[in-house]
Amino acid sequence: MLSRFETGRSAASLVLLERICTALGIDLSNLFSEIERSRGEAQLIKATELLEVVRPGTKYGYTYRLLSYRTRKSFEPFLIEVNKRSKSYPRFQHRGTQFIYVLNGTMHYRLDDKTLLLEPGDAITFPGDVPHGPEKLLSNSIQLITMIIYAR
Repeated sequence: MLSRFETGRSAASLVLLERICTALGIDLSNLFSEIERSRGEAQLIKATELLEVVRPGTKYGYTYRLLSYRTRKSFEPFLIEVNKRSKSYPRFQHRGTQFIYVLNGTMHYRLDDKTLLLEPGDAITFPGDVPHGPEKLLSNSIQLITMIIYAR
């Protein structure tokens, strides 16, 4: 099947690509890192071309759109949308440092044993290994930009 993908005889869904990446121990962003790579050139991803990816929060109703996929795993930027249809708000932990900037909506955000009020325009940075995630949505939907930065 991989041969069919490589030769263009078949196309893989994003879910399947995510599973392949998990099996290989890489992130989906690494899979796309070679696309249109040219030293010194900027990567433009139009709003209509944002790649929706599967992340741990996807099963809870979160939507993740990858904002860049040429980062060579130094960072992963996402546009995340969460709404009140999510029945559960899990705690996440991962390597690296996480940055969050709230675009729309208001929520209580759990960071270890603290609960913080996050509103549009707020930004927060913290170690990714600290348990974190939405505690309570105060708006019907939340839209934020998050970036996970990995140490070299």
